[in-house]
Amino acid sequence: MSVYSDRIETLAEAVDAESPFEDANALVRTTLTLMDELCGIHNLAIRPTWTAAVEEALSALPTAVASGEESLLSWATRSAQAMRDNVRVLISQGASGLTEALEQASVHYQRLSSVRDLQRITRRAEEALDDTIEARDTAKDAAGEAGNASLAHYFQIYAHAEGRRATGFRWASIVSIAGAILLAVFFPHSSEELPLVPAGELAGVIYRLAILAGVGGLAAYFGRLSGHHRRTHNWAKSIEVQLNSFPAFMMAVPDDDRGDVFRAFARRVLGQPPEKGVETPDDSLPVNQLVDLVAALAKRQP
Repeated sequence: MSVYSDRIETLAEAVDAESPFEDANALVRTTLTLMDELCGIHNLAIRPTWTAAVEEALSALPTAVASGEESLLSWATRSAQAMRDNVRVLISQGASGLTEALEQASVHYQRLSSVRDLQRITRRAEEALDDTIEARDTAKDAAGEAGNASLAHYFQIYAHAEGRRATGFRWASIVSIAGAILLAVFFPHSSEELPLVPAGELAGVIYRLAILAGVGGLAAYFGRLSGHHRRTHNWAKSIEVQLNSFPAFMMAVPDDDRGDVFRAFARRVLGQPPEKGVETPDDSLPVNQLVDLVAALAKRQP
């Protein structure tokens, strides 16, 4: 609308220069000023109607100036009426546009509220998931510690029982050896003193040796059982100590490598007790190899 602004300014200057009617001139200038402002804010939707009104008013102004004061007043009245009608249209359309804008803003706000609610729900779900994962890890650690303590307690009881058996068989072996010695010393030496033994020294010697061999074999058997239970006692005791110290021992191992160490240690814990003269199965891992494995993994940790 800048072209109308220039024309309005030019006509206003011409009115001041050519018309001798000061009051009418002031009214015309006020009308032109309002017309200029209205041109600057007018809605594009009604521009054709307003353009025709402006064209008509500006074209009639020179004739009104030349015709006298009455014509100027009449022109100002018509122009004011045209501006008033177009302002009403502008206001009605502005109100309609404002209503539409408010509706769009309401829809946009609802969308924003939905997005915010979704973000809030998502954030709460993520927090709940983190809490669940943390609780799961805590429960897993607690279960692992409880299971570790329970297993260590079992090996403690097992080691204690094996130690008692080893001690019992050791005393049985000692008593058997002592009995064999006593039989060798106090057993009758003549065939006449031996009941149910034929006459002759050879029969008495054979009978004595048979009894001594039986008692000695029993002592050897008791000694072997004592050694077996003693080895089992030592093995169970070492497993108990390792189970109690293993969690702290694993602190130096990286998370990615702990699975291998746990599997190796499980093979050792769940493996068979050591036997005298029997090689360790491939599934069982000696403790020195387990220590070397953990030490090597700990060195890899930055």
